[in-house]
Amino acid sequence: MELPIEIRGLLTPAQLKRYNDLSEDLQQHFLYELSRNKVNPTTLLICTLFWVHYIYLKQIGKFFLFCFTAGGLSIWWIVDLINYRKHADQYNQAIIQKYL
Repeated sequence: MELPIEIRGLLTPAQLKRYNDLSEDLQQHFLYELSRNKVNPTTLLICTLFWVHYIYLKQIGKFFLFCFTAGGLSIWWIVDLINYRKHADQYNQAIIQKYL
């Protein structure tokens, strides 16, 4: 089964090889789970602007800590705004590692 280009860009060469070694049913399951759970960086940026990015990343404990400290007096929030793409990539790689 051929990978969509946006998913192919998320995989390392080793992960791509493991994907190709899977049966077609497992490939379909992987694609379903990844498309259902992956984080879109643009959506994450918008969520970061409104202080709900930790809910989108399913990190509820960090969300409460973030709100309790007012975003680390906004310093933590500014750092998250700068690093939102890194957070999205880390989250997506964790999903890929789980299924490959």
